[in-house]
Amino acid sequence: MCRVLLMNKQGEKEIEKIYGLDKYLKYLENQLGGDGNRICIVKK
Repeated sequence: MCRVLLMNKQGEKEIEKIYGLDKYLKYLENQLGGDGNRICIVKK
């Protein structure tokens, strides 16, 4: 199953402050199943 996580810079800071981005992604993988997480960064 594929999953897309969209966030802006403020959202990234909040998740990093509360959970840590790596722990948050691992939590999503464990709770919701799937084959793993991938990250794509888009900058303008």
